[in-house]
Amino acid sequence: MEQVDYVLPEVAEAAPLWETVRDCLAGQAAIRKRGTRYLPMPNSTDDSKENKARYFAYQTRGVFVNFTQRTLQGMTGTVFAKDAEAVLPDQLKMMYDDVDGGSVTLDQQAKQTLSDVIAVGRCGLLTDYPTRSSPTSRRAALRGEVRPTIQYYFAEQIINWRIDTVNGLRKLTMVVLKESRIEEDDGFKATMADQYRVLRLENGVYTVRLYWKMPSGFEISGGVITPKQGDGKPFDYIPFEFVGAENNDAGIDQSPMVDLANLNIAHYRNSCDFEEMVFMLGQPTPVFTGLSQEWVDDQMKGVIVLGTHKPINLPKDATADLMQITESSLAMEGMEHKERQAVALGARLVQSAEVARTAKEAGLEDASETSLLLSSAKNVNSAYARAIKSAARFAGAPITDDMGYKLNTDFDILRLDPAGRAELLAEWQRGILSFTEYRSILRRAGVATIDDDKAKAEIEADAIKLAQTLGIDGSVQNDGVTPTDKNAPPTSATAPVQAGKPKRVKKEPRKKMKTAPK
Repeated sequence: MEQVDYVLPEVAEAAPLWETVRDCLAGQAAIRKRGTRYLPMPNSTDDSKENKARYFAYQTRGVFVNFTQRTLQGMTGTVFAKDAEAVLPDQLKMMYDDVDGGSVTLDQQAKQTLSDVIAVGRCGLLTDYPTRSSPTSRRAALRGEVRPTIQYYFAEQIINWRIDTVNGLRKLTMVVLKESRIEEDDGFKATMADQYRVLRLENGVYTVRLYWKMPSGFEISGGVITPKQGDGKPFDYIPFEFVGAENNDAGIDQSPMVDLANLNIAHYRNSCDFEEMVFMLGQPTPVFTGLSQEWVDDQMKGVIVLGTHKPINLPKDATADLMQITESSLAMEGMEHKERQAVALGARLVQSAEVARTAKEAGLEDASETSLLLSSAKNVNSAYARAIKSAARFAGAPITDDMGYKLNTDFDILRLDPAGRAELLAEWQRGILSFTEYRSILRRAGVATIDDDKAKAEIEADAIKLAQTLGIDGSVQNDGVTPTDKNAPPTSATAPVQAGKPKRVKKEPRKKMKTAPK
């Protein structure tokens, strides 16, 4: 019997880690729903209703500060701060607005791809095409009546694969994808069931089978499908792309955010402990000593009333006091310590403005985050380039080297703060950078928005307008008296200030004035 639903051990091992990251990204409701998995019960041996109710209250008081989700949003937002570039042939233009046949745009799917690569370190893209009995005409392809799609698969759906040596080359020869199908539908309620899409390379030919699990075993639905290219030839490879955080091979890359997710959960446990302590011990408790039962019955009438409207009569040597827990910062310090650790792992949004870091620490964090972002973005670009070329083969479109989809990878300059911009200006003024280089960096940072020639013309025009407003004569120097040197090279408002010692001006010998004879 075929074990179509067999899950590779490495997938089974990584799945709980992926689930932890996804629970953190889902937020507080998902974390609380997992119960004791993330928050152990203080008295786990007590199975009474009272203990369960106390645990529910203990769990509810804690606050899950989702810096895992906010970090992911910040990192993906950095990449998508600038529009991606898509180069598609005419037959695939419609894929930009609907890449999977379900009205998901190429940008939206790419953002999901990048998010999963950063979060769990893995996902997959399958280039697919509707089954047809005859070749698709170019007119039908341009109209989008029959066209290829790129389907997205989560890491958990890629349950099995195999790589074999074919003609001396290692090639992907099998991929098993776990999907869902509608088993029963009464028009209102749909009952879902699992199905398994098996992609194989058999004798150098790409084939597809859909397996349904029945009481008697697995059955193939729809027979064996052999997808064809636009020219009618079968594919000699499986058009499925693994996308990873480190590289795009079939191996499972480590989840980049699993450490941050575990830290986030530990921070939540500290929050539960802290809030429990505040609730249970934060209220002051009155304490009396030296009271006899007789005194309580006769003088207090069996009741001790607190408040300024009624004084309390105490016998000799009796005392009255309020017992209140002293401030304990242990749980809070644990939370703050984990927040600092989260900063080191890339959770920048958790960092308080008052936290000071050395330049070396900041540089190491920037390098680490930039490396992860750069690697992930480039892997996504590579996977989409191959997937789009497979789609072009399905549609019979010409394939060019520049065909593909490219995310922004020049995001490190987006961290250019005012201090960095001032240093950049100083380097330009010292002549280390040219005007074109200076403008290019500002343009990539999103500060400059127009081209260099237009900027230079506007700057010069503004300088002339300012001079006219201030009544400055352009034919004289800054002192307003000395004529300008007509042989000197022209100056402009854009010329960098040259550093150096001022030149000494040679003074002409002073002429003696002749006096008239008396």
